[in-house]
Amino acid sequence: MDLWTKAAEQGCIDSKFFLGEIYYNGRGVEEDKVKAVELWTQAADLGQDDAQFELGRLYYIGDGVEQDTAKAEELWAKAADQGHTGAQYLLGRLYYIGNGVEKDNAKAANLWAKAAVQGHEWAQYRLGNMYFDGNGVEQDKAKAAKFFTKAAELGHKGAQFKKYTAVCAICSAGEGKDGSKLLRCGGCSSVYYCSLACQKKAWPSHKKNCKHLKDARKQRKRNKKVRERGC
Repeated sequence: MDLWTKAAEQGCIDSKFFLGEIYYNGRGVEEDKVKAVELWTQAADLGQDDAQFELGRLYYIGDGVEQDTAKAEELWAKAADQGHTGAQYLLGRLYYIGNGVEKDNAKAANLWAKAAVQGHEWAQYRLGNMYFDGNGVEQDKAKAAKFFTKAAELGHKGAQFKKYTAVCAICSAGEGKDGSKLLRCGGCSSVYYCSLACQKKAWPSHKKNCKHLKDARKQRKRNKKVRERGC
């Protein structure tokens, strides 16, 4: 603690950030959000991207400071410009929702694309949805499947399901051979094909997962009913 304090007093911006984190969380010291904001502000003004991100989060939710969405946007933009994936994701979400700022899906997609290539799973998932629906970007179900797959590989549960619904499981076509909708597996209702030929080709490998996907789908429905009942 003494070393962090001394380094922060000497102008080390990373020490200012880590010391602010200690005060914010009350790790080994009494929690002091005012002190944390002071240290993070000093670090943010000197360009420390983690401090800009965390301070932006505080301004967005009004934690330890007066709520100020414009200030959060400004701080996240500074961190995002430095490649901070968390800031890119939250700033993109801010534009996507349009909460306190002008809604701009194209800006959201651009920011999520920057975070996605750096391995941010939620950005990959959100971007996959945008390409799947053609929302803020030109519709491209093959790209949607690519981002869903990347997010699924990082453990994103929603993406693990959506990667099956974007394109044909065999040839990655986004529609049927004659331009019609994709065919859905009658067993699990989770995997899609562009034709009966692709469905037959997939069956030897898919039959191993079909029951698992069917059971998972049923469990999601049961969970939804429980949430709706408030139990």
